[in-house]
Amino acid sequence: MRDHEQPPADPRLLAALAKADLDELVTRLLGLARKKMCRLWKGLPPSGETPEDVVQKAFHQALSGVRKFPEGNIDLYVFFVMVVRSLISHLAEKEENRCPHTPIEESADLLIDGKYSQREPQLAAAEDVARVLRDYAADKLMTNYILLLIEEQCRNAAEYAHALGVTIAAIYNMNRRLARYRDRQRRENETDR
Repeated sequence: MRDHEQPPADPRLLAALAKADLDELVTRLLGLARKKMCRLWKGLPPSGETPEDVVQKAFHQALSGVRKFPEGNIDLYVFFVMVVRSLISHLAEKEENRCPHTPIEESADLLIDGKYSQREPQLAAAEDVARVLRDYAADKLMTNYILLLIEEQCRNAAEYAHALGVTIAAIYNMNRRLARYRDRQRRENETDR
């Protein structure tokens, strides 16, 4: 093999990818990357990498052999989660990403918009909704349920169950998942302060 040639991709990795639902895998990895990046930088890092960039780099490194697919019976998703977390960790170590910056456009809007302080609760609520939808992006049923909750189209669990084509017990389970999610977010916000 010449110096400029890439080693062939690991056949075990290729076999696992061939069996996997790649759309679901990528969606879950994007959700993870968004969540981690939002937690670290409240959005994108100052260097401008996006969750899509991180996931793409994870696949590139795995297929090029930079990241070795482990021996043994490891789940493909778990392998890519480790790679994505590692890449985000490396992003956080870069000097330019260590402190958050406010984009110029955002600063200008704050200076020009005298109503900003009145809009602040609305912006925070919209950001919370967007974060919940991002975190549950891989779960289409939960995403649809959250959208119904936001739009307040139904009056009770039976109507939500009918609208989504699920049982009332499933609605109660989704409510419990959302309650746990809110508690986890509240605890994380308290530790960030």
